[in-house]
Amino acid sequence: MVDAYLKPPTNGVLHAYLTIHNTGDASDRLLRVSTPSAARAGLVTAAGSALPGITIPAHGTVWLAPYGDSIVLSGLTPLDKPGATIPLDLTFATSGTVYMFAPVGPPGSLTMQGVMQATMAEPGAMRHAMTPQQMNDTGQ
Repeated sequence: MVDAYLKPPTNGVLHAYLTIHNTGDASDRLLRVSTPSAARAGLVTAAGSALPGITIPAHGTVWLAPYGDSIVLSGLTPLDKPGATIPLDLTFATSGTVYMFAPVGPPGSLTMQGVMQATMAEPGAMRHAMTPQQMNDTGQ
């Protein structure tokens, strides 16, 4: 996953965009998205219809981008300024869950300060900075 970012909220709804690369020899499927920063998260088409998942072909790339498929978040905790960062959990059929951070703002605007603030502000976000063994040891 690269260039994850969030479009500033409109009417309490925020869209997340990113690029997903599959370097594997088999396709994979993004099944769901979650975050402790929103009450609801889902995958939608450009028209806003719910998607049951998104297939990433073997050795392929899928773009979640404006005017295309995206992640939609609602029931948000306050994201009051550009640069605010939230954790995202992306669950794939084969690859399992991938933990990442996404900032409000343009692609490439993720900062270490934003990651640190998100890690401290959101319950459950600490797992994004932990190894699987550390998560197991702390009950995350």
